[in-house]
Amino acid sequence: MSETPSFSLLSPEVLLDPYPTYHRLRREAPVYWSNELQAWIFTRYEDVTEALRDPRISARRADVLIQIQLRGKDPAIARDVARLWNDMMTMNDPPVHTRLRRVGNHAFTDRAVSVFRPLIQRTADALLDRVAGGSRMDLVRDFTQPLPAQVIAEVFGIPSGDRDAFQRWSDDLGRLLGTALEDVETVARNANDSIVQLERYFLELFEERRQNPGEDLMSLLMLGRKEGNLNLEELCAQCIMILGAGHITVVNMLANVVHALVTHPAALERVRREPALVDAAVEEALRYDGSSAFVFRIVGEDLEWGGQRLARGQLAFLCLAAANRDPAVFAEPDRYDLDRDASQHVAFAFGPHTCLGAPLARAELAIGLGTLLRRLPGLRLDPEAPPVRNCDTLLLRGFHRLPVVF
Repeated sequence: MSETPSFSLLSPEVLLDPYPTYHRLRREAPVYWSNELQAWIFTRYEDVTEALRDPRISARRADVLIQIQLRGKDPAIARDVARLWNDMMTMNDPPVHTRLRRVGNHAFTDRAVSVFRPLIQRTADALLDRVAGGSRMDLVRDFTQPLPAQVIAEVFGIPSGDRDAFQRWSDDLGRLLGTALEDVETVARNANDSIVQLERYFLELFEERRQNPGEDLMSLLMLGRKEGNLNLEELCAQCIMILGAGHITVVNMLANVVHALVTHPAALERVRREPALVDAAVEEALRYDGSSAFVFRIVGEDLEWGGQRLARGQLAFLCLAAANRDPAVFAEPDRYDLDRDASQHVAFAFGPHTCLGAPLARAELAIGLGTLLRRLPGLRLDPEAPPVRNCDTLLLRGFHRLPVVF
């Protein structure tokens, strides 16, 4: 395993703008062993997409990820996180993954998402009503953070009085996936307590929906339970997975979509004039600056890939963000281009593990962006307050703050 040339992926400069480093990796070391991360880094589109389909590159990685995050701490402090993560479809290979994914056959159909679209629109309008009397806001605090949080709570049918606790449990669990944990043990214990609370909450909600089914996500998942032959613990694990994936990634991606547009004035003006371009603006932003930079896998057996020898049990970091700017697939990849066919992007992963909730995420992004541009026609970055990137994580790309004026 050669580390010549050497690359750092965790320096503040690279976390702020990783794309030049991704380009170098793709050119000079497309399958690269990082001592810094103790993992293989894949950056070419072809390698990333093949690895996402290759059964030798396993998704069964929950225990390894927890060990990495705990940094030598007793794994017992996150035993319930491990238990439920191991039951999530995203942490399993076929045939287990196939069986678990069947639960979503009823929950994320076009019909189901069409039912949720008016909810997304009402939520977006209500959030902008709150700032309508002013001329500036922090887009993250006032819009991109609460929009998916409120939508996912409504989609699950969570009563309004329970939503603060629901959000706190979700946030606690999300912090365990950060890469810059200062107090690992406290974060892990909080995450473990919160995942237990979420499991209990979902079990109670399932019992209620069993007796009084509706059109909310919980009722639809109950329909999928029999098709996938899931037990209740597995069903709860899928709900917790959907909660996490349906919240923080959309928070970050909606901010990234807006940032991509407001930093490309010509494209912004086109979308304002032609609202039908909103979908194209979203798809190109997903390619150009997606919120999920990497997915992690485990090498399932000794193998050769890209001229390198990968050993069973090693981590493989598949860089979706680098694949989405591979010039072999996307001409002039560093250019944000509304006329580009961005349909081959892998922002929602690829193959059997393509994001189950992608239709709902796309609806939130398109409705959120369209509502912002329609109601705030003067939207632009605040010249007195620069954006603040979330440069404390390798996995997620977004903003802590995105001040705008309108």
